[in-house]
Amino acid sequence: MDEMTTQEEIAFIKKVMQDSRKIIYTDGKEFIYWGVIVTICLVHTYVAAVFHDSNPMLRIALFWSIMILLGWIGNYFIIRKRYKSSNIRSLAGNILGKIWLANGIGMMLVGFIGGFSGAIHGVFISPLMSSFLGGSYFISGAIYGKKMISYLAFLWWLGAIIMFIFPGVYSILMMAMMMILFQIVPGIILYRNSKLEFSKTE
Repeated sequence: MDEMTTQEEIAFIKKVMQDSRKIIYTDGKEFIYWGVIVTICLVHTYVAAVFHDSNPMLRIALFWSIMILLGWIGNYFIIRKRYKSSNIRSLAGNILGKIWLANGIGMMLVGFIGGFSGAIHGVFISPLMSSFLGGSYFISGAIYGKKMISYLAFLWWLGAIIMFIFPGVYSILMMAMMMILFQIVPGIILYRNSKLEFSKTE
């Protein structure tokens, strides 16, 4: 009897996740939005670090703080508009949001607290960020049911390995390039696919 109850509970959980997956969707807007913001910040950081302008650390910290604040504000309105149009919230969507929020906070701690306190050397911030992103992509792909998103995780992890083994200022530009190739470009693909899928349902 207990075994039957356990099987029923597992089947129920699976059904909830499958139904939730049908409800949630990704149009790639967050991928593009955050990709552009972080790429701009990385390029700014590289220029400030290489040309050694007056007090570059303060300038970098202020620039990142302003851009990340704009990022969270813009992300809030993107999500708000999506839920307002669909008027539906799902278990999978809630879990997905919390995963990205938790990893986002973790990356902010690594970058701001770890980096600017001197606890983490600047050349290792990019590979650490890449490691965080790999985890987020891997889990997101499983929840969305999109293998392409999960496969991107291995590219993020590969980039992290390269940057850990061969540390240097170049890793900032490498991270910016990865943002373009592994986040902005996939985001554009997801956006185009969502438009095609939406037009078919009309």
